Amino acid sequence: MESELPPVQPYSKKELAALYNVTPKTFRRWLKKHSHKIGDPCGRLFSPKQVQIIFDIYGIPSN
Repeated sequence: MESELPPVQPYSKKELAALYNVTPKTFRRWLKKHSHKIGDPCGRLFSPKQVQIIFDIYGIPSN
C-alpha cells in the first residue's frame, strides 16, 4: 500500500516542522541555512512554490 505524501500547499513553519518530525526551533535552523533559496514566508505561511523548494532541499516528508 502506498503511503500518502503531503500535498504542496501553503504551510506554516510549525506545520512543516511537524511534517519533518523536528521541533520548530530545529526547523528554523534548517531554513536559515537555505534562506537565500527559499525566501521569507508571506505572512505566516510559505507559498506552495517555497514549500516545493523546501521539499526539494530536504526531501518529501513521509508519514
